Amino acid sequence: MVKNSVISTIYIILIFLIPVLSQYAIGGLDLDVIVMSVLFIVLVFGYSIGIKKSRAFTFFIFYSIAITLINLLCGNLFAKPIEIMLRLIKFVLYISITVFLGLEQLITYERGIKIYRVIAIIATTYILIQAFFYYFFGITLPNKIGANLSEINPEEVGRLRSFYSEPSVMAYCNVPFICCALFGERYGERDTRLRDAIFVSIGILLSTSGQGIICTLVIWGVWIIHGIITGKIKFKEVCTIVLVVILGMALYFSGILEFAFNRISDTGEYGAIAARAGGYKSLSLLSVPQLIFGAGYGNYVTKNVYGLEVPYEFVNYSSFAENLFVIGIVGSLLLYGTLFIGALKGDIRAKMIFLVILVLSVSGSPLSSVHLPMYLSFLFLKQPSNSKSMMNEV
Repeated sequence: MVKNSVISTIYIILIFLIPVLSQYAIGGLDLDVIVMSVLFIVLVFGYSIGIKKSRAFTFFIFYSIAITLINLLCGNLFAKPIEIMLRLIKFVLYISITVFLGLEQLITYERGIKIYRVIAIIATTYILIQAFFYYFFGITLPNKIGANLSEINPEEVGRLRSFYSEPSVMAYCNVPFICCALFGERYGERDTRLRDAIFVSIGILLSTSGQGIICTLVIWGVWIIHGIITGKIKFKEVCTIVLVVILGMALYFSGILEFAFNRISDTGEYGAIAARAGGYKSLSLLSVPQLIFGAGYGNYVTKNVYGLEVPYEFVNYSSFAENLFVIGIVGSLLLYGTLFIGALKGDIRAKMIFLVILVLSVSGSPLSSVHLPMYLSFLFLKQPSNSKSMMNEV
């Protein structure tokens, strides 16, 4: 049960805005870390918030800490010890707040999805405004406070990002909402889930994030196939499918989707595939014990000083590659196994979010610290037993 409506609302808003806050810093510390640290202190010392038990995550956290300390003492280090410790603290802090303090105590699915909807709609509305100014006036509106307007070639396809740091981050933060809208329970007096899913999907398409577009297509594909198999797709849903297909074709022939798909399939030296392969190539630097158990959380290569065949100066990690590097095969099985069990115990919405995590983790980073609170919350939160999902109603 939610303990306090005010602190609950603040907590829920923060788990969606952490990726936005991470763009800013105060005194060398990322703003999201400062805010979450203050929140942790307030929750522990200022409110009678109980600690939710989770053996799986407790064991996983102890495993991550132990492996990191062992590597700090006698392993190969690929980053400075202070950098490793700060990354570990941030990782443990975010998981602890989300799993042990937040789930079902500060956030329920009903409260969370209503606030999530507002943030997703605002983010999508802003990216539509960005697209209008970009393609009609050749002006790039800023994605963060303090950034300036910039002029571009209006004939180029825009890498739009709303108020997030990157198009991919915009996708990571909004794709789960589409899962909730298409597969979750009704969240308002008027049932706007289908309309909301279409609207937010348009924003992700306009971002040109290849990972986001693929996930969006997968989600809609599963929704359509499930509806056809169960015979629950009606005339309204058929019209929706036709509308989505027409919109997709319009965006493709306008060059926006074509640009995004070309980036995904680019196998050149500086293409997207080569860039995202860097994290996997770095696994060759690990010893056998490190590959099995991990090099320690936060102990990974950032700048390419090891002669890896990567296209850029810095190594780009996907969640799969990073997890294999820092917590090894054993730790990765623990993490993804815990998420898989949570998805099995959840409804179809939870299973779809787990599918999104898997798809994005291959080349993206949905399980980085800033995204963990949102993904863990909506994977493990239960819908009310008397609720009806979209798939039950279509």
